[in-house]
Amino acid sequence: MKKLLCTMVLLVVLFASQSCFAGYIEAWGDDEYGQCSGPNSSPDSNFIAVAGGYCYTIAIRDDGTLTGWGCNWLGQIDVPDGNDYVAIVGGGMHTYALKSGGSIVGWGPNNAGQLDVPDGNDFVAIHAGGSNGYALRENSTLEGWGLNNYGQSDVPDGNDFVAVHGGNNHGIAIREDGSIIAWGRDDEGQCTGPNSCGDSNFVAVAAGSYHSVAMREDGSLVAWGDNSEGQCDVPSGNDFVALEKHFALKSDGSIVVWGDDYYGQVSSAPEDDGYTNISRGVYHYLAMKPACTQAIEGDINGDCKVDFKDLAIMMDHWLECNRDIPGSCDM
Repeated sequence: MKKLLCTMVLLVVLFASQSCFAGYIEAWGDDEYGQCSGPNSSPDSNFIAVAGGYCYTIAIRDDGTLTGWGCNWLGQIDVPDGNDYVAIVGGGMHTYALKSGGSIVGWGPNNAGQLDVPDGNDFVAIHAGGSNGYALRENSTLEGWGLNNYGQSDVPDGNDFVAVHGGNNHGIAIREDGSIIAWGRDDEGQCTGPNSCGDSNFVAVAAGSYHSVAMREDGSLVAWGDNSEGQCDVPSGNDFVALEKHFALKSDGSIVVWGDDYYGQVSSAPEDDGYTNISRGVYHYLAMKPACTQAIEGDINGDCKVDFKDLAIMMDHWLECNRDIPGSCDM
């Protein structure tokens, strides 16, 4: 018992003395392939962006490099080399990353041409559908590529777009005047929505499998399309600042989730605030918090609090040390 206590105290001191990182990742929902585990238990989780696909997660570290965890049947987490990545987005089984020079890199399966990314170094935003991709150029035009069985890659003409988002088989974009345009599969009305009302006060959009969600300039949400699992029952309020297909971020950094809860997406969502950005996979959700402003004694994983996650890390290291694994205690 004395050895256990001494070891745990030593680990607390060692971890707490390390400098804080850029930000840490919180993940919840389906974790069958470890897509929610990853580096959450690592004390050096210095991430600046994160995105997910069907059963995997990809993140950008503060040095511009990529890392991934989860399933890897089709090379989903075989991330490319380089240290100049600034944005990332996941599709079904494929991923895109945007480089600081404005070019796009893709990896994973290419059965539908989803990796045939357009040439150029003038891209400012990217997104992914189920098996296709979208990008926004500096001149405010859109590009689409990959699977096109529902016309989901036939992006609209024009040079006044400010945002684009991909669903399973449809795309949605916002124009400079705040109006929405959507295209692709529309059997559940996922492409109609507020377009027929002439609304033009939207600042963000997100596309799900068979529904769409938008945020108005007053911070309120609206959704349309398939609502068989409550995915269009958006929460009330006008203090939202970011959204994904089934959840949104409030101005105080708290997260609200709605829709199906098969994998604990709703019931396991974080209850605290302070989050700065959100992302998602297919059945798992992701959020990020900024770095701690100062070290907290006992906060091993750097999430600015001391809880059972820190205890689990201490116990793992204690077991390694006491099994006399060479080098396991050299901290």
